[in-house]
Amino acid sequence: MQCILPYHETKVFVKLLSLLKIKTNKTFAFLEQCQAHRIAPTRSFLSSAMLKNRKFFAFVAKLPGAYTSTQSSFKSLYSFFSATMVQTILKESPIPQTLIADLIPVLTEGISSKESEFQISSYMILGTLVTQVTLRHDIIEDLEKRIISNVLPHLHRNAIFILLVTRQNSTSEPVFPQEFITMASWNDFIPTLLAFVNEQYDLSKLMVPYLDLLAKKCTRDWCGEALRCHLINRP
Repeated sequence: MQCILPYHETKVFVKLLSLLKIKTNKTFAFLEQCQAHRIAPTRSFLSSAMLKNRKFFAFVAKLPGAYTSTQSSFKSLYSFFSATMVQTILKESPIPQTLIADLIPVLTEGISSKESEFQISSYMILGTLVTQVTLRHDIIEDLEKRIISNVLPHLHRNAIFILLVTRQNSTSEPVFPQEFITMASWNDFIPTLLAFVNEQYDLSKLMVPYLDLLAKKCTRDWCGEALRCHLINRP
């Protein structure tokens, strides 16, 4: 099932599904009618099943990790994973806490992964999740630290955008000074934030901590001076 589920809307999936014994399988028994009538399940059908069946939700959530551990790049799987998870999160608000508990470890793994597609998928899902539910501060803080520490260089802009999104509903300031120094030193940090000036996002959620850090550091050590120069030299 791991190999064929990303192709659930194809005739190949329908044919292979007919060969599997799923009637007594608690994870996939909901597909029995699709199997009997040789019907390809839609994404909406699968996302509804994920909300009702925690075992199936956990199965889908763990799919990317299974392939990342084999060092296999499987773009169809990552696309299926992100699209199905996003639709599931949006389908029911708020999403059950039990499912969030299953999802957070997967997002943690994806954000920390060196597989580009897994990182992007995790960013997309996290960005959707925080617009639907309020996550505990310690969870958000841990995810933010991991984003900054593990982001691949070509995904800096994606990471900054997700950090901006996660901060929108937060009532506390970031408390990850070392990681923030790292992010503030990225060449595309300020340009990326400025690109959202005319959007609905509150840029102060990241700009205030940035300027506060700059004020505290600029007279105390070389890192602060580097940050000052970094800001002044921007076009």
